[in-house]
Amino acid sequence: MGATKTFFCYAFLMNTTLQKTIEELTALPEDKQTVIVERLEDMISRATIDMKLANAEARGGKTSSDTFFAELRSQYGS
Repeated sequence: MGATKTFFCYAFLMNTTLQKTIEELTALPEDKQTVIVERLEDMISRATIDMKLANAEARGGKTSSDTFFAELRSQYGS
């Protein structure tokens, strides 16, 4: 199987998995959906912080914590 076919098969499976997951989530009570969304938002925030720190290190520089957190607050709220 070529790389393109492999990619499209993988993308199809991921899409199918995502659709099933969304169906399962929408069947949950709203309070449980809220908890899941809050946890996902936390994970995204952490991933964003990790990415920004890794980018700063890759540039060979440092990002002051004040500047870094000011940027996060402006983008994602505090």
